[in-house]
Amino acid sequence: MKQNRRKKRVLFVDDDADWRHVPETSWLENSLDCEVVLALDGVSAMEKVDNATVPFDLIILDALMPDPEASPNEILRESGLRFLRKLKGRSQKIPPVIAYSALSHHAFKSVRKQFEQEGVTWLPKGNIKHFKQTVKDSLG
Repeated sequence: MKQNRRKKRVLFVDDDADWRHVPETSWLENSLDCEVVLALDGVSAMEKVDNATVPFDLIILDALMPDPEASPNEILRESGLRFLRKLKGRSQKIPPVIAYSALSHHAFKSVRKQFEQEGVTWLPKGNIKHFKQTVKDSLG
């Protein structure tokens, strides 16, 4: 008898519409049989987490997004990091998180370090092969 298994749920958070609809989201849905939920910033991501009836198995998070809570003088708006810290402050158990950015390793070194200190897997934006393998590993 075939056992009903729940689809893995992935929250994909990115303010760039082009990245929210890249082939990777189709790959997640089709090849890995995941349900992908899209959010455009940390605020909408938190709403998706709060309203989820089934928990997420993975969060894929753009590290650098416009942050409605940032001051107007902030140049780098670390909405991804702010979202992650709020999520950790509200829950003892959070799913694995993969964070990424299009900025170079050197330009984004301090923020990358902050994500890594939070126990997050870091990926450069655009390395599709590495992205796919990291997602597979994270989903188990």
